[in-house]
Amino acid sequence: MITVTPGSRTVASGCFKVPGLRNVELTAPYFHNGGQLTLRQVVAFYNRGGDFYDNNRADLDADIDRIGLSEGEKDDLVAFLKSLTDERVRYQRAPFDHPELIIPDGHPGDSNSVPLDPFVANKARDWDPAARLVIPAVGAAGGAPLRMFLDQAQ
Repeated sequence: MITVTPGSRTVASGCFKVPGLRNVELTAPYFHNGGQLTLRQVVAFYNRGGDFYDNNRADLDADIDRIGLSEGEKDDLVAFLKSLTDERVRYQRAPFDHPELIIPDGHPGDSNSVPLDPFVANKARDWDPAARLVIPAVGAAGGAPLRMFLDQAQ
């Protein structure tokens, strides 16, 4: 049981909800703003106590501190985080397979104008039916591995 007394610290600036770690290898970039591209960068961030540790010490949660991991310990931690990846998810095997998915990809018009929706008066058309991204169906046996974030540009 935690007791809150007058003058005790109950809130820290900059708090965020912490997501689960299952399949974390597949969810880059990391943090609410995409500020870290790799798990190694995430481990380095926490190891140094976050960015601007010295400048923000007064606003940090009392439990945030530098960790002091060695390079080998950082490697071990990254390997552990990668071990939490379910290979069925990586290869989209059952029960993580999916039907064909069609996703709107862009809006019609340009920087000066957009066409009106033919069905709703005075409303811009939300998406262009011709501009769509088709993700092909993947059966229960799975398919190619999901592309990692840093491989997307290739």
